[in-house]
Amino acid sequence: RLPQNQTNKLQLLQTGMSELELWLKDLIRNGLADLPERPKKYWTAMADRLVDAEAPIIAHTLHTLSKVPVKQKDWPELYLRQLGQLYLFVQGFNHWDILSPETQADLKTAVGWLPTQCGNLEINDTWLVLGRTQEVYGRHRRLLTWLWGISSQRPAAFIQAIKSGKATSNHYTTGTCLNGPIQFFAGNWPIFGFQSAPPTITKNQDSVDFGFDFIDNAVNDYTQVKATVPWLPFFPMLLKQVKPIRNDGVWLLVDEAGTILPVVAPFSFGWHLAGFSNGRNLTLFGIWDGTAFDPISVETDQGWLDLRILRGVR
Repeated sequence: RLPQNQTNKLQLLQTGMSELELWLKDLIRNGLADLPERPKKYWTAMADRLVDAEAPIIAHTLHTLSKVPVKQKDWPELYLRQLGQLYLFVQGFNHWDILSPETQADLKTAVGWLPTQCGNLEINDTWLVLGRTQEVYGRHRRLLTWLWGISSQRPAAFIQAIKSGKATSNHYTTGTCLNGPIQFFAGNWPIFGFQSAPPTITKNQDSVDFGFDFIDNAVNDYTQVKATVPWLPFFPMLLKQVKPIRNDGVWLLVDEAGTILPVVAPFSFGWHLAGFSNGRNLTLFGIWDGTAFDPISVETDQGWLDLRILRGVR
């Protein structure tokens, strides 16, 4: 049973999702042909309502749709993909009472709530720190520290709110190892967790010999997880043996099998990766969202490097 404040917050969220459902149905009835030409307020009014309903990630999606260029060639595909995902959220909340606690936890995290419900999974491992990223959803800011278990061969992440411009927990340098247990929050594919005991921190000395050997293997794993967690916003990938290439002004990754993975655009660190590669394969860590890969860190001759500390070049 949820505490009263959590119950009130959930009721507010469910009301917001009901309003989103009506808005989406009205949008579909009126057709998609003129969507890129609709005024920005058409999107932001609903987005503001969802901010009030404590669904910052859903609101962020609507703000993003309000900025799609009218002349962008693939705008129908982009709109349909995002609107379909929004309706999937709506259907999740429509069936809230029959969902498992793990699926309910997945839904709350996916709309922007920080995870709080402790799950049953705890893994004691050596966790390689692979970088940090910030997420900004309106007034909500979050810091994620990305990890990879050397023995368990699985990703993990610490997530925390940023308040008054400061994060609340320890800063771990990319390339260091945390030796100790991580307790994961509830979910069908647990990834967010916290340290259930103080870790021993060591410097990683060995070159990474784990992760995905081929892009297809990573994408197949993503597909399997996505089937379990349809609201999955991202999938961490540790890719071995890939090279950066540039084609028609767009950065791509290619593996030894010739499989190509698109990189997010614009991407400011492509020339840096090309320099680190110098024709050789690289080991990269980043996030796949189903359409593009966002590199976060790279293994260099001097160790792991967080790309965000570099000066970007377009």
